[in-house]
Amino acid sequence: MIFLLLTAALIICGFTLGWFDGSALLQKLADTQDDIRSYVDANLFTAVVIASAIYIGLSTIAFPFSVLVSICIATVFPYYLAVVFVTISATIGATCGMLLSRYLFRDMLRRWFGKKFERFDEVWQRDGIWFLASMRLAPYVPFFTINVFSGLTNMKVRAFFWVTIIAILPATMVNLFVGSQLPPLREIANKGIPSLLTWELIAALSILAVMPLAIRFGILQRNPPS
Repeated sequence: MIFLLLTAALIICGFTLGWFDGSALLQKLADTQDDIRSYVDANLFTAVVIASAIYIGLSTIAFPFSVLVSICIATVFPYYLAVVFVTISATIGATCGMLLSRYLFRDMLRRWFGKKFERFDEVWQRDGIWFLASMRLAPYVPFFTINVFSGLTNMKVRAFFWVTIIAILPATMVNLFVGSQLPPLREIANKGIPSLLTWELIAALSILAVMPLAIRFGILQRNPPS
């Protein structure tokens, strides 16, 4: 959170104090977006493969701005296609991260914590599916932490994969919907920031803000683990 606030403050200061030419930067980004869109239109399959590979890599290393990447993807790919390959790619990356944790850290932590770790593993084997689903649905726990945490247990890879792909789907759809409602950067460059304020985008951002709370208090509290 501190890093995000500092980054936002730096960007605002840059525009306010004239550290860089915001109009020229926006025009350059608009040109880049137009080029990417043209490439996607002409080479859809190749573009999906490239974007999927990048997203798998970012998900494996738990890149902290994956939501922003998802939104950017939705600005150049068809919405429903993006939902499919982003969800699959994020799940594959999360599974790779979980396996790395399992084979690098689990034995070491078992030796360190002894019986306490056995107790933790016992609880996770009983309610692990619910814990994993709840953390994925209500994104209060960082993505990387969930992957590492699950890798320390004996949870089956197949169960981890399918719970993850189902549980992240709602948030992925909302994130991509936000991106799909953003106007092209060329339009923003020509008409200014007010062109962003459409009712579709406002509705998408409202859903994005309310969804974690709705899941937290509407679903998870009513269905606690046994």
